[in-house]
Amino acid sequence: MSQIRACLAMSALAALLISAPAFGGAKVTIDDESKIDIGFRVQALTIVTDELDENGDATKTADWKVRRGRLRITGMITPDVTAFIQTDVGGAANGSGQSARVIDAYVQMKADPWAQIYMGLNMPPSNRQNVTSSGAPMTMDRPGIAYKSLTWGGRMLRTFSNNTISGTSSGLASDVAVRDLGVTLFGAGKVGEKASLKYYLGVYDGVNQSGAAADTTATLTNRKDTPHVSARVQLNFFDAESGYYNSATYLGKKKTVGIGASVDQQSDVSIGGPFANPTYVDYLYYTVDFFADLPLESGGALTAEGGWMMLDFDDAAGFTGAQGSGFYGQAGYFVNNWQPWAAFEMWSSDATNDVGNVNQFRVGVTRFLKGHNANIKLGFEQTSSDTPILGTEDSVNAIVLGMFTTY
Repeated sequence: MSQIRACLAMSALAALLISAPAFGGAKVTIDDESKIDIGFRVQALTIVTDELDENGDATKTADWKVRRGRLRITGMITPDVTAFIQTDVGGAANGSGQSARVIDAYVQMKADPWAQIYMGLNMPPSNRQNVTSSGAPMTMDRPGIAYKSLTWGGRMLRTFSNNTISGTSSGLASDVAVRDLGVTLFGAGKVGEKASLKYYLGVYDGVNQSGAAADTTATLTNRKDTPHVSARVQLNFFDAESGYYNSATYLGKKKTVGIGASVDQQSDVSIGGPFANPTYVDYLYYTVDFFADLPLESGGALTAEGGWMMLDFDDAAGFTGAQGSGFYGQAGYFVNNWQPWAAFEMWSSDATNDVGNVNQFRVGVTRFLKGHNANIKLGFEQTSSDTPILGTEDSVNAIVLGMFTTY
């Protein structure tokens, strides 16, 4: 909590010291090289979907949620050394309002554009959507199967990535949730007149879980402290996507076509079997993806993205519902500050009883008031499964209205 109080206190002090225009930055200059930049992100949702009533029957309900409520501070010490801290809504109510937690805290050191080090609490590059900014989505949120990566629980989400689908989760998660503690080597630059490349290579704490050993006297002495390794490479033609994070749509401001691939791995993430003779579960996840953002002569812009991924737990008992493969695709057309969009995704699990087989269809529209800084989204989603998702229902619909702001 001391980190959170310090973060909030710094934000309040900066607000008193400076005056910034609407949607502008709150910046404090310390000296010729050192600066503090303060930003925010709030995404508020109205969700209408099916939930179970007191009789166990599916019924339509309306709910409200702050999907993300963040304060961020970037501190530039020198042009080559930067510190970053970001908080988010923690979810659990604590007196008035909601609690908060630190989700990012890292130092970036830039020896060269091709050799940048990120050390601390940060997002591993497990797939393109993991390193796509939540402040610049095209649909209401990331595809549900983007959450199949290790630190996001090896699961699939519905209701525009607000609810975990039963039977699709590995039950695993990093100790710090979503992000991971470690170090990432990142580099980016041109490799031709109209081509650019960027790469990521990270080593992190990962998941160190004792698992469901049959002997309840088991202790953590059987747990293996293996590293979580994540790597990604991305090649873009025409304009580069040179930063650590991508956008899911550039609103006609960039012409780019990109292809990428990621691999995410950790051995011995969980323990099964009896204490005297434990078995260890290995994790392997790899993805390939495609992205295009193309301005059109008509004045609009077309965005398209797709990805395929496979998750493997060596067919370990208890993990076959999460294990499997799937793909997603999404596309949008931006014109006159409007962007209608549609998306589809499918996951096929390796469970023999079809648990975890899911497909989702989404359609919606975004009205941009000031680009990604302020916009309103309205979307419809249908989630279908080979087994019941909610009570006895194997299909669930949702309508979500979202108000998105970020700086």
